[in-house]
Amino acid sequence: MKWFYNLKIGRKIILGYLIIAAISGCIGTMGLWGIYKISEQDVYLYEKMAKPLGELVYIVDSFQGILGNVDDLIQATSPEEIDAIESEILKKNSKFDANLKTFQTTLMSPEAIQIADETYLLKDKLDAMVTEMINLARAGKPDEVAALEKSSEFETVHSQIETNYQKMMELKLAIVKDT
Repeated sequence: MKWFYNLKIGRKIILGYLIIAAISGCIGTMGLWGIYKISEQDVYLYEKMAKPLGELVYIVDSFQGILGNVDDLIQATSPEEIDAIESEILKKNSKFDANLKTFQTTLMSPEAIQIADETYLLKDKLDAMVTEMINLARAGKPDEVAALEKSSEFETVHSQIETNYQKMMELKLAIVKDT
């Protein structure tokens, strides 16, 4: 330290400024690195967590629309009405499948992936029942359409799909919270 005491006052001031500048540079570098990491996490949080929740809204909307169209089948009297309802069901089916497929690519936990796979299988069962209802409606059997809609198998599949998308939402929200 004797060398520091022997320095002239001007050099001590310059050395002090250089030390302060070096410390400020380190702090600035750490701040920029932190901002970069926050930016990366923000993009990750949006792409993998927030955006898929919007897709889940479309999944639920499509599913509920399909169920509404099934109710309309019971009331349909003409082949044109049945064709229009079938067309709507097919549109909502494709919207459901596309959004579930996209949503599934953002799932992180094995449990959520398994639930999504199970939902696909249940949706196939539901589609088969809806196709049968459309055929019954075309045959002029609205009572049988209503009976199939009220059947325990239809109700079980319907409620299990709802339970599955609620579970997927809860799992996604838990991961969002952790992130």
